[in-house]
Amino acid sequence: MATDWSDNIIVCDLADEPSLSEELNGLLARLEQNGDTRHSSVVVNMADVTYLNSSNIAQLLRAQGSERSRRASEDRRHATPCGRS
Repeated sequence: MATDWSDNIIVCDLADEPSLSEELNGLLARLEQNGDTRHSSVVVNMADVTYLNSSNIAQLLRAQGSERSRRASEDRRHATPCGRS
């Protein structure tokens, strides 16, 4: 679930399917709701993910795209995947 780590950072801890798709959809919805302009960074913890399918990759790219489009108004925003191997 995506949680507020601080006033301007969202942390999303991911696990394998079936919750992976649901968590990514929740993150996308949160990023797109009202532009969510108060958060400047998103950390996606993928340490517990063992497999990504093409739909999951597309969701991650959409999340990054949401970050990039929001970043047009504020250059310091960024998304950071972590726990990859």
